[in-house]
Amino acid sequence: MNAKKKTQTARDYRPGISMGGAQGEAFQDPWKVERIALFRDLARKRNWSMETDPLDNRITYRDSTGNHVVHDLEEKIVGDSGSDREIQMMLDVAGLKDWKTLMFNGLGDFVERAMEAAIVRGFQVEPENDAQKEILETVRSRLANSLSESAIQEETRETESPRETPLPEKEDLYPEDELSLN
Repeated sequence: MNAKKKTQTARDYRPGISMGGAQGEAFQDPWKVERIALFRDLARKRNWSMETDPLDNRITYRDSTGNHVVHDLEEKIVGDSGSDREIQMMLDVAGLKDWKTLMFNGLGDFVERAMEAAIVRGFQVEPENDAQKEILETVRSRLANSLSESAIQEETRETESPRETPLPEKEDLYPEDELSLN
């Protein structure tokens, strides 16, 4: 009989220390358990699927279509394509992790869209280099113009006089035929 030989992978040879026996199999870092529970809740609310890889400390999310994938690598969150949907997913995960300031890496188009979405959602954005500083200035300028246009439109709505409706005639206020004093 030929027994199938298990193929060894790079993961099998990664250096590390773990608890042995049944205790080691049952032990999980409490922070990691709490983190995974929070992320499972987020995935459920957003209708995402979620896979965990304990060897890489990776959590992978897929949206309901399966076309948009985000990987939480603990200190970094990455997407497969950098789509707008993935940007929103990455920001959801960053928010749950309580990150306040974000840095981005990737192509200029992705960085610009991600910075804008992050600012709109209330994150602080820290540019990684001079090119990103220029992108950030462009995004902030565009958002400032957009906000000022919104404020002008809102102010215009508030200052427009409402349509005046004429008051009813005095006789309509007190119809005599409905009330009789006898």
